[in-house]
Amino acid sequence: MADEAPPGTARASDQAQRYRDAIDKIRQRTEYTSKGLAAIGTAAIAGIGYTTLADVFPWSGPWLAYVALGLGVVAMVIAVLVLVHCFDGSTESVFTSSSLQETFERNEISDENEKKLIRKVYRDTARLNRVGSLSAYERRARRLERIADRAREKRAAELRVRADQILTEVLATQDRAAALLLRDRANQAMFGWLTVLMVIVFISGWYATAVGADALQSERKGQIELAKSCAEARAQEQIIEDELPGSCGTPEEGSEEKVPVAKVAREGFKSLVAALDTCLETAEENEEEKTACAWLEGALKAAPPGGN
Repeated sequence: MADEAPPGTARASDQAQRYRDAIDKIRQRTEYTSKGLAAIGTAAIAGIGYTTLADVFPWSGPWLAYVALGLGVVAMVIAVLVLVHCFDGSTESVFTSSSLQETFERNEISDENEKKLIRKVYRDTARLNRVGSLSAYERRARRLERIADRAREKRAAELRVRADQILTEVLATQDRAAALLLRDRANQAMFGWLTVLMVIVFISGWYATAVGADALQSERKGQIELAKSCAEARAQEQIIEDELPGSCGTPEEGSEEKVPVAKVAREGFKSLVAALDTCLETAEENEEEKTACAWLEGALKAAPPGGN
């Protein structure tokens, strides 16, 4: 029984331990969230990434698509980096002291809301124990320890118990301030305006990249399909060049098109047939001998079957 801590000291110690456990849980949860966001963001960027960007080369298309593509990728990268930085900042260790100013300086705290939070926690403990500040409460414990060094054994033990209780309460107050500070930082990292803004930036960048890449791919695909359709149309036997749309251009534009020899042969055969028919009709109308058309008949007989 003599080794057991007094009730007041035990309560303060248990409270301090609960705050430390809460700090560990907050850091762990925030760290998992940070890693998850980084993984999702990296996967989303990679999903659009190299394959999609490679599909738009060589560059062709509206210049706004280039801008959307470039800015979209940059926006996604920046959003992921800022979000990860926000969550990492909320898991940083908080080095507290009974002195407000020292606590602010140690942790480089400049946000007024965070300062207000720590002041309130310290002030609550100070007012509860009727002292001006938490550091004054800690000085009371140091003073009791010095008195105990000069007091008799029984009185010294009582003073040291009281000093230990005060110091434990001071540490519990510091741990409470650190836990509340980290909780607020984690909430800000999860639901703060900067997080919302970065999520919007990331989504906008993703869509801008997708739209830009799609515009460039569609431009190239349309040009290829148009060129293919024009080439197939010109290959038809009954096609008339004037009937083709202006987007097909003219045979002189671009590379020179070579006419297949088979097509030339078919056109010659058709001309020969037409010439023979015309010759025979003319002979009948003039009541002349058809012997003048004999060489045309001979040429047709010499042609391969089907005019090929």
